[in-house]
Amino acid sequence: MEVLDLLFNFRFNTRLEQFVYEFKNIHHQAMQATSDMPEIGHLLYETFEIEDKSHVCKVATRKLEEMFHKTDYLRGNFDLVAILMDLSDYKYDKLLIKAMALLNRFYSANDSLFSRAVQAQVLITPKSVQVYKRVQAILPKLQRLSKSKLSNDAGMELSQIIDQLTLFCHLENEPEEPHPMNQKILYNFNLLSDIFDILAKEYDVKLADQYKGMKCALQASFRFLKAISRGNDAVQIRLFDQLDFMLRVKGAEPEMAEAVLEIFTGNKVTCMKVLAYQIQRIMLLAAEHRAEAPQFLDLLNAIVKVEELNLPLKRNQGYVMKYFMQYRSEVSGSLEYDQPSRMELLKSNSNIKELRYMLSMVDLLSTCAEGENRFIESICQTIFNLDELLEILTDENLSNAVKKPFLRYMLWVYMNTAGGIIESGAGDLPHDTNMWKFIKMVISDLDKLISFVRDNQDTTKQLLKEAPNIAAVKLPPLITSSANDEPVNIHDMHGSLHYYFDAVMPSLQVFFRSYYQPNSDEFPDEAGTVDQLANKFMKFVDHVGGIISDDLQLKTMVTCVSSILSSSNVSVKVMEEFQEKYGHSGAEAISSDARKNYITEFSAEEELNDQLNVFAENYAYVYGGKNDIKSQTGFDSHAEYTELGGNEELPLGKEFQDHMGAFIKESASTHAEKYFMAKKLIDQLAVSSNLRLTNERDRLSQNDLDIKCFQLLRGLIHNEIIKLPPESEENARHTKRQLQHIADVQKVLEDHNAILKVLPHLSKNQDKLIREILAFMAAMLHGGNEQVQNSLVNYFYGTREEKFFFAVKNRIDLSTMAVKEQRSLAAQYMAKVEEAIEMAKSLKKAMATAKATALDMNNLKGAMFGSRMSNRNFGSRMGGSRMLGARTVKPVGSAPRRSPSVRKKTPSYMSLQGSNTNMSPANGHAGSAAQMDVKKNKVAPTGSVELEEIKVKETAELDKDEIAEIEAMASEEMDMEYEDDGYIELVLKVLGLMCDGQNTQLQNYLREQPDNIKSFNLVGETVRFLQLLYSNINPNTISLVIQVFNTLVEFCSGNAYNQSVAFDNKIIDYVNYILRNKQYKVCDPEDILELKTGIQQLVKAMCEENRSVKDQSKPSRIDDYDTKEVMDTLDMDSIQEVMLTLFDQLCMYSPGSDEYEAINQIAFGYYHLIRRYQDVDETFDIKEMKQRADSSWLERGSFVDTAWRFYETGTMSIEILKDDELQKTYFHVRDKTVLREEVKDRFNYEVDRSSPTNKLREFLAWSKAIMDDIMYQKKILSQPVSRFFVKSGYYMSMLAIFISFLIAILILSTWVDPALVEQPPSSTHLFIRGDNSTYTKVEPGYRSALQKYEPAALNMPIEKLLTYILGGLHNIISLGVVISFFLSNQPRMPTIAGIQQWFKATFTTSTQEKEYDEEEEAESQLQIHLFSFQTLYHILFFVFSILGTIYYGYFFSFHLLHITQNNQLLKRVIMAVTRNGLSLLWVFILGMIFLYIYALVAFGFFRDLHDPNSGMQCSHMYECFINLVHKGMILSTLEMFWEEDISAKSYGWNIGKALFDFSFFIIISTIGLNIIFGIIVDTFSELRDSKWQIDQDMRNSCFICSRESYDFEHHPGGFEKHVKQEHYQWAYLFFFIHLRNTRINDYSAIELYVHRQLLKDNISFFPLNRAMSLEDEEDSNEAKIDTLLQKVNYIMEKMKAQEALKFYEEEERKQQEWIQRNAAGKAP
Repeated sequence: MEVLDLLFNFRFNTRLEQFVYEFKNIHHQAMQATSDMPEIGHLLYETFEIEDKSHVCKVATRKLEEMFHKTDYLRGNFDLVAILMDLSDYKYDKLLIKAMALLNRFYSANDSLFSRAVQAQVLITPKSVQVYKRVQAILPKLQRLSKSKLSNDAGMELSQIIDQLTLFCHLENEPEEPHPMNQKILYNFNLLSDIFDILAKEYDVKLADQYKGMKCALQASFRFLKAISRGNDAVQIRLFDQLDFMLRVKGAEPEMAEAVLEIFTGNKVTCMKVLAYQIQRIMLLAAEHRAEAPQFLDLLNAIVKVEELNLPLKRNQGYVMKYFMQYRSEVSGSLEYDQPSRMELLKSNSNIKELRYMLSMVDLLSTCAEGENRFIESICQTIFNLDELLEILTDENLSNAVKKPFLRYMLWVYMNTAGGIIESGAGDLPHDTNMWKFIKMVISDLDKLISFVRDNQDTTKQLLKEAPNIAAVKLPPLITSSANDEPVNIHDMHGSLHYYFDAVMPSLQVFFRSYYQPNSDEFPDEAGTVDQLANKFMKFVDHVGGIISDDLQLKTMVTCVSSILSSSNVSVKVMEEFQEKYGHSGAEAISSDARKNYITEFSAEEELNDQLNVFAENYAYVYGGKNDIKSQTGFDSHAEYTELGGNEELPLGKEFQDHMGAFIKESASTHAEKYFMAKKLIDQLAVSSNLRLTNERDRLSQNDLDIKCFQLLRGLIHNEIIKLPPESEENARHTKRQLQHIADVQKVLEDHNAILKVLPHLSKNQDKLIREILAFMAAMLHGGNEQVQNSLVNYFYGTREEKFFFAVKNRIDLSTMAVKEQRSLAAQYMAKVEEAIEMAKSLKKAMATAKATALDMNNLKGAMFGSRMSNRNFGSRMGGSRMLGARTVKPVGSAPRRSPSVRKKTPSYMSLQGSNTNMSPANGHAGSAAQMDVKKNKVAPTGSVELEEIKVKETAELDKDEIAEIEAMASEEMDMEYEDDGYIELVLKVLGLMCDGQNTQLQNYLREQPDNIKSFNLVGETVRFLQLLYSNINPNTISLVIQVFNTLVEFCSGNAYNQSVAFDNKIIDYVNYILRNKQYKVCDPEDILELKTGIQQLVKAMCEENRSVKDQSKPSRIDDYDTKEVMDTLDMDSIQEVMLTLFDQLCMYSPGSDEYEAINQIAFGYYHLIRRYQDVDETFDIKEMKQRADSSWLERGSFVDTAWRFYETGTMSIEILKDDELQKTYFHVRDKTVLREEVKDRFNYEVDRSSPTNKLREFLAWSKAIMDDIMYQKKILSQPVSRFFVKSGYYMSMLAIFISFLIAILILSTWVDPALVEQPPSSTHLFIRGDNSTYTKVEPGYRSALQKYEPAALNMPIEKLLTYILGGLHNIISLGVVISFFLSNQPRMPTIAGIQQWFKATFTTSTQEKEYDEEEEAESQLQIHLFSFQTLYHILFFVFSILGTIYYGYFFSFHLLHITQNNQLLKRVIMAVTRNGLSLLWVFILGMIFLYIYALVAFGFFRDLHDPNSGMQCSHMYECFINLVHKGMILSTLEMFWEEDISAKSYGWNIGKALFDFSFFIIISTIGLNIIFGIIVDTFSELRDSKWQIDQDMRNSCFICSRESYDFEHHPGGFEKHVKQEHYQWAYLFFFIHLRNTRINDYSAIELYVHRQLLKDNISFFPLNRAMSLEDEEDSNEAKIDTLLQKVNYIMEKMKAQEALKFYEEEERKQQEWIQRNAAGKAP
């Protein structure tokens, strides 16, 4: 397998070489002006698109296939994939991983080629080639030493090698200037992996003397990392991923701190991603090493302040100060000294390390205080007071390098503060003696600096680019100034330069902007000092301005000098010269000589490599193909395959699909067999989760393999998800089937414990891997898969695993911090914008007073917001971008280009040009008018005349265009885009899917984990995250806000605890704010609809159920959560506003369109919220709400009333019983006409009303059949032709009856017997009249059997023509009736089960079986079989119509019976016969038996009485039986067997004959017929009584609750309102239809409850014997009964007490009488 791996390497290198060679040829041809564009030359340009250049794609694909075919060294008669798959079956972890890795390489050849080609370099300069060869020569020894145990000599040798590589990373003789091209070369050699291997070596730090070589190697490694990461975003990000590892390295702490510092220098992303525990670790290292490694304080300084933006990060400031206070005793060191001791240390030349540490600490604290933080300022003010700082700043014995951090400290702790001048103690600063002494010292120092800069331009340029070294300040002078022969300490000048740019200039700017108050009366010398300072600065600027190579330094100088000039009285000419020179800036002015040489030498090479990157990306774009389902999978759909750039993106191209296909067995019959091989991927991930790899290369390789495994597993599910049809009622069955396919794939993977085996990967600190895990979990939970949810429940409860919750909390924290910091940065930057505006106003004031009439405002704008880059960020850095000609070249290593049709949603949490244009920094800003009132007087001289003051006031304000221009320039300078590194949108999606389907267990567990050591309330965390977003919804953030609301909906649906948590965290307040402010107006309309949907669903979830605060059955923690409180908090006017807005949008679309349906559903949701509020609050007045509508709606006449009527018409409500409490829910009904009236009638008169429960059970059974019928009717009505026949069926039936009656009238009026017409004289001929004047002679016997039935009238032309016209019309109408019947009822072939059921129902005698069969029959009451009577009847209806036309009209008489089809009375008459048809059939059979018996008797005894001449044949038994049946019922046996002469008969014969006749009359004619008539009459009477009872039940009893009508007489609207609105039975049916048309996962709590009851055919949700309108009355009655019962009990107790008292008194009386009797008896 290792050999195979090497073969893959060789094949890859060969292909990469050929690919680059192909690029060189294409590029060469494209650059030739005389030659045509090559076939695939368009791939060189970023403007290339697949849709526009399909022929180029074909050519490029063919060339790629040819190149791959030439280098396919694995062709042969063996199946490599099968071999690798077989090897992966062995239960050996290493073999499994290696097999999967090789398989990944086999199926990732193209992707790897393109991704590496993006990073590849074409070296065309001699120096680059030289570096390449040199590194190639060094690399083998470096790799050998990095993997071996180092001795001292080997360590020293290794350090020397690394130092050589370090020299390549910066420009020649410019260690602070990165060399981007060489950095790329070294990076592509993957030297970072070797360096990390060196850093991973362990040794005993206590024995450092014995491991000097190892220590040198570590130090050299960190120096290399520092050099290669300088200005290189890609390396910085990669090193940041290893930050924890680097901070654990011991033995080279100073170098390590410097290397780590470079990770955060100029990189906003890493500064914002650093975590609290990492800052704590750095602080501990600073406390541990203190003066030995003050670089850790510099590192913290870089973390706190983003150099790229020159702005501090509030969060990092807080963390640093938190841990500073926590470890203050260990960290502060000399800061805790008294002032004399501090001064002694500052002046000391011996304790340089302690001095360096102290200065770094002071600088760190000043940076932490920057940005106006009251808490940090108050802490810092306890360390140094203002007098102590001024003492240090005015001490002439201290060097300027030492003073710099203290001046910055004073600036940010006392001068530019959040608390203002008075609170900070700087109120006396404007005229403080020490402050002006400091200014005079600045003037004095400027003379020295001017002289030095003038004489040492080149040296000054270099010094400005390098930070000063405190240890070198005390060194002897190195340069002799040419102005005088006095020695000058270059290190002192170095420190002074940075002192002025970093501290003096910002401080003077703030002082003259916010503090300086000219007062010539009390302080006459100050104005002269300011003028002197301005002149000195102007001279300084003249000498140093042209050699500044740092953009920030230039800005600082310009803004400072502008402030001083605005406050001085220098001449206008001086100000004009300054603005002309430095108001505008150019790129060349800030480029060093080394940088200019680099651009000259390497610009062509960089441009060529940029084009190679574009070429490789476009080739990958072509190979991936179009991002649609058909192009990727072959499935017939042009929908998007994957969201490119999204969190759930999947690779494009055939290669990925083939890789996925290797784990699919297409020939399998079951899903378990089909996806069984996916177990290998899961097992590989399970093994990988336990691996602990120390080698950097192995770790990266394994990480890539894990990511690919997750993508493959997710792809298996994704390829089924994309096959889901559009959500529509017509596709409901297909959707259900496809959802089952998805669930089957999920089940197969979960049967292999996929979720449990991948969750341990969440503990890894790899963002891309975490994203894939979350995306895989989202795919597994798609559709709310209960099996996966249950696995998670078992995992959480069974293992008490906390990794998942720590990972989720970490992701939320990352995104939360990103949002907060982006806001903070934007606020600070907006403060700078306002500062620029204030400065511009000051200059405009100066212009108004003729002090600076020639100042150009654009100069100031250019100085404040120049577009020049600092030299650290110049050039083509890895991950950066350059300009190639007139087009922008994509950054190296960026993602493949996207199709323009793809709508990319990249979360960005702050847009400077969003809605928060009035954003201000936290705690205010220094430039606010409230903080400094002295600004009003700082420009105009004290003695200005009144007219001049008026001029100033008129012109001091900037116009809107000028302010807008400044803000626009600021927004261009400040890049506020930030990628969602926390993948918070995906995290929220997974959390929502975990609770999808209202999984109560997971809902509760995500809120609280009682069995874990630390519990995370993810519900509360989600709401609190919304707190960061709700006030700034823009196109960049709206998708995230939508996901937050969707997740909260899943959290809160049906869970009162989570609803309480959300409500306590002010979720309703956020909703009100969003709906009121409408910040989302600038967003995409589809996103706005999704946002409104999420809000509506969340509010509905929180208030749909009635919940009382007095409900003692619920835990006490939600006793204070009341639905009414939620609704009262909700701004109902905003709800109405949204509702009216959506109705206005509805009017712009036609009903049935996709846009209309999308808006319609949301609009009704908001209307239902208002109706819900009406239920909760009895005092709510809708009329009053209508009047409060926005004036724009009221001005449109009846618009508001029309909207309300529209919503009211399309809304229904029902009451259900849940948890013994009545609930009311509203729902939208799209079309009420889908329920046919004939169906209603059938149900009302056929349902079993024997008991309330039977009635409801029947209703459920019928509902299923009715819903099926409605769904079928919708399908039929969707087609125009079928809709015509169905809608006109009734009218065609009426027309058929009408035509049948016309034909009948025509027949009655025209038909005559042909025998009655005129006969010719001859009796031997028969004449048939042809018309009115002639006769046709017909020979006897000529007429056929049918012709003799032809009526004579049809021989007349008019009657015949009329009959055929009506008959033809009748044929057409009859055909329409039959078609309408078949379309409306869809007759089906009877099933075997149906036939068995019919036999059981017909012949069974078991009551239980009959009842069961009746229930089964009720399930299909509307189903019509193909062989049913109705079907046969309608077929005959059409057949008889045709026969009627053919055969003279005889068959049209059958159609007159059709009148019974639409008449309920006639139907009941027929039903009186047919309902007991079986009884009548048995009576008929019994009658036939009796007739057979009488026929036998008649044949045996009376057949001689039959007269054959009169038609009474009885010579055969069957003749006798037929005659008796035919005539016996009519003539009786007396007339049938009449004997004229009975004299010959004996008396016995006559008696027998009499008995025969009498018994026949009694048994057959009387009893038999009366039995039949009785059955029919009884049945008719029963039907009549049943109808009367049904009508009575419908009039006097509610179908749903079965309460009588008199119970509602005392309520408004009475019983009629109750059955038509509150308990409208068909509303429940429409609610069931609503449930059927709604995804189960979209159900609300009430809807899901009803759905689950319907699945079990449980009717407990019906409010049987209860109604909400009677609840108050019942409560009142119960209260009265309780009161009455108490009174009765009181009376009973009173009576018992009185009886007991009487009994006691009586006993007492008897006792006294007995005593008296005894006393009398004893008396003498």
